[in-house]
Amino acid sequence: MRRSSFGAKRAYNILLGRLGRRSNWFYSNATKREKVSSDFEKLVVETGGSVIHEAVISEIDYHGILIDVPAGEIQKLMTRQAVKLAIADDVMFLRPQSLLISPTEAESFDDPSHQVPAIPIENAPIAALLDGVPMELHSLLKDRLSIDDPDDLQRNATVVRRVHGTAMASLILHGDLNTKGPSLNRMLYVRPLLLAPTDGPEHSDENRLLTDTVHRAVLRMRGSAGEEAAAPTVFIVNLSIGDPRRPFTQSVSPLARLLDCLAAKYALLFLVSAGNATTSLTVPGFDDWTSFTTAPPTDREKAVLTGLNGAKHERSILSPAESLNALTIGAQHYDDVSNRKSTANAVDPFDDPFLPNASSALGLGYRRAVKPEIYLPGGREHVRMKRTGGGLEVGFGPPQRLYGLSAAAPDSSGQGRLDQLALSDGTSSATALATRAAHRIFDALMDPDGPSLLRDMDPAFYAVVVKALLVHRARWNGKADLLKDICGPADKRRSAERSENVSRFIGFGVPDTDEAIECAANRATLIGFGTLKPEKALNYRIPLPLSLERVTDPRSLTITLTWFSPIKSGHQNYRCVRLEAAPLQPIEALGIERQSNQPADRPVKRGTVFHEHFYGTKAVPFIDDGYLNLQVWRKEDAGGTEDEIRYGIVISIEAEGAIPIYDEIEQRLRVAPRP
Repeated sequence: MRRSSFGAKRAYNILLGRLGRRSNWFYSNATKREKVSSDFEKLVVETGGSVIHEAVISEIDYHGILIDVPAGEIQKLMTRQAVKLAIADDVMFLRPQSLLISPTEAESFDDPSHQVPAIPIENAPIAALLDGVPMELHSLLKDRLSIDDPDDLQRNATVVRRVHGTAMASLILHGDLNTKGPSLNRMLYVRPLLLAPTDGPEHSDENRLLTDTVHRAVLRMRGSAGEEAAAPTVFIVNLSIGDPRRPFTQSVSPLARLLDCLAAKYALLFLVSAGNATTSLTVPGFDDWTSFTTAPPTDREKAVLTGLNGAKHERSILSPAESLNALTIGAQHYDDVSNRKSTANAVDPFDDPFLPNASSALGLGYRRAVKPEIYLPGGREHVRMKRTGGGLEVGFGPPQRLYGLSAAAPDSSGQGRLDQLALSDGTSSATALATRAAHRIFDALMDPDGPSLLRDMDPAFYAVVVKALLVHRARWNGKADLLKDICGPADKRRSAERSENVSRFIGFGVPDTDEAIECAANRATLIGFGTLKPEKALNYRIPLPLSLERVTDPRSLTITLTWFSPIKSGHQNYRCVRLEAAPLQPIEALGIERQSNQPADRPVKRGTVFHEHFYGTKAVPFIDDGYLNLQVWRKEDAGGTEDEIRYGIVISIEAEGAIPIYDEIEQRLRVAPRP
């Protein structure tokens, strides 16, 4: 909705084409599109409206028009009266204007204890931040940002309002300042997308179609139509903002389709925030605030999780978080705030820091794929009393020094200080930390002074390998059993359904990034990558540590396979290609079996991340001279494609005891694929 006076017009997105029984039909003929556009504009003018912006992106079957129409026409729609714009043959969808809107900001404060030392900024940027205008001269960001602003958003962005982009840039570059982690040694490419008005939240341009805005930003970054690429080395793209007017229901939004297309075309890893559910939550079992705050933490936790499960369909992920090829990030209920301020008006709802924040939007994704895939710290969010009487209703607000991640912030007092901090929270902050983690993983892989064997990797594989490593160390913890009981079904024999329902809350779990990039004597992590043609497979022959043969020592196997699938917008299956990986011999021959505390097998196979754990303690003799024969295969989906598909695969073999897994596997054989 546009900001305007009472009785003025309202902005709406129109998607042109035909709505079929099972899919949307895009007019591929340019002449037909022009006629449809011209005819539709006449209808808009007849209603007293006007066309603001129009865009066509043929690769995702997108023809959109942004229009202004009188508020009275919308009132007719709301009262189910006939409106020419809505019943026109060539109108597929009419929706309120899509906007990327930043979450509520936190109050800035002084903290002179946080001083980030200056370090040499080396090499070209590998990560991009598509967000608000950052405070470029902040002491934590100065000389670390490569800002590309062709729309000149900086000119009209009041410095004191540059909250979201400043916080996200700080979290990517330095992490949560309370953890005092190392700063990244590369510049961060920043393409501002959000306006920063003097009042209200930062938001994308109201006079342009959002899908086209993001499309232009990525094309400029990668280069197109004779235009030189502004950031050719970038392959990680952070999108920490979502469209609150477009929660995911059943269809994939145009913006998510765009991300899927661009990921496959340019080998880009998009990291997208799941979104934050800002509506209040009814907590069952409590009638007043006092009984809730004085209850044992485990009772509060169970009650809030039960309330979230009951309202899950009202708290779904926000566009473009349903993107198939992107990694969607949820907010883990964790931070490193010390001396946490207590207040009678807010309380920590959870006893366990590995649960998601109560406001973190819930999955699943398209065709019930696992979404969000992973969770990173988003602040130990507290809930506040909203209403009592007939039940307890709680709400959410800004951190206010109760919780959050410490990051750079503009000076809210307007004095122009360049060293202010604020506590940032939610899925936006978690996504920034995911981008930072991806950056650190890549730098570890490319370490010129370390033992890396991947320094000669073709850059076309960077994104899929980093994607696999980001997910690889993700795990469920003990709260999965509580969630299974809450989410149901009650019949424990229906284990697949129970696990699928839990994955709506915690995806693949919380990853340990440090484990993904560090060596351990009792763990060997093997990384592979390659391409697959239609209906083809590759075999990996992996040596097993002989110390685990015929012993009962606990051991585990983790397999993570990732890829970027081309898409077919008009097809019900949408995804063109699926990949899977599995041992050729029975997995029991290794003395292990598939763990129950992970997403069920079916949703794991519906996305572009295949991630499974196996665990066991059985003493068995190894077969095939102590080798694990693992096959990666490709199947066509949504009509298939002749394109070769790039993939990344990560395999870990691990023991709980002090068994020299790493040395034994290294001595036996280096992993190599065989067609």
